[in-house]
Order: sequence, then structure tokens, then C-alpha cells
Amino acid sequence: MIEPRHRRNGGAGVIFPGTIDQMHLKWIAYMPMLLGMALLLVASIPALSAETDDEAPYRIVDGKVDFGTYNGYRRYHNSCHRCHGPDAVGSSFAPSLIESLRKLEEFQFLNIVIHGRIDGRIGADDDDQPIASTSAAGESNVMPAFYRDPNVMEYLDDIYAYVKARSDGAIAPGRPPHLPKEKSD
Repeated sequence: MIEPRHRRNGGAGVIFPGTIDQMHLKWIAYMPMLLGMALLLVASIPALSAETDDEAPYRIVDGKVDFGTYNGYRRYHNSCHRCHGPDAVGSSFAPSLIESLRKLEEFQFLNIVIHGRIDGRIGADDDDQPIASTSAAGESNVMPAFYRDPNVMEYLDDIYAYVKARSDGAIAPGRPPHLPKEKSD
């Protein structure tokens, strides 16, 4: 059986509060290096998040949106506008997505579309932030889950790009002019 350090060698090596033994001295020597590494790590986090936050999911050149954002406009008006209104402005059935995306992160938007939402609670328990749980008419909302709809799921990034561009004020209401579709090799 191994005895505690303060009982070994007849009590030699007893550590009293406020004293430092050899083992602790070794760790104190590493402290400046560890603190320096921690400071570098903490300082790099805002720089990394700033790089990702500044990148918009859409691209606009000379007033024309990229083809993915234009495709998001088409898919939005095929599947979403019945409830959320033309151009994502909201309706008496569902809230304005322009306003909602000013408060929601992308992962929250995707989670709501995929899992649905009932009275502000998302079908998946990852996020229960109660944003825009009532329509313009003040009615409780039921957002259906679209995880089984290939017309939404296969184009979810495009739909998000379109609605985010509308939320950011980067594109006006109506059919946006678009750049030609880029050919893939």
C-alpha cells in the first residue's frame, strides 16, 4: 500500500499551506509557457470567428446574385412563400424570415427547417430559442419539418442564401437578376 506523501519517511516532506515542494516547483517553471500558449489561443479565437462571420452565403456582382441564391429564390417561392409570404416578408400564417434571420444563426435556421417548430419549440432538442413563435396575426405557429422533402433538403443552402440576402438587405423584393450558372468540370 502506498502511503500519502506526508507520512513517508517519518513525516519528511510534509506540505503545509503556503509552502512549495519540488514537484510544484517543476510546474511553476512551465507556467509562463502555458500562459503564453493560452493567450495565443484566446487571441486567435476572435480572428477565426471574424473570418467565418464576414463570409456571406450569397454573392452579388453588379447587382446580380449568384445562381445558387437565384435558385434559392425559386425554391423558396415553390415551398416556403405560402406561409412566410412572397419575398420572406411574413404573412398572417407565419413570421417574416427577414426579421427572424436577424436573430437566428445559420445552424438554428437549418435546424428549424429540418425538424420543424411548434409554438417556438424545435422538433430536435438542440435549440429551443423562442424566436418568432407567433405570426403577424398573433397566432401560434406550427412549422412543419421538411427533412423528407427533397425539393427543400437538396436546396436548403440555396434557400438560406436567398433569405439571408433578403434579411441583410442585399437584394430587393421580387425576382433577382442573376449571374449565369457556373459550369462544373
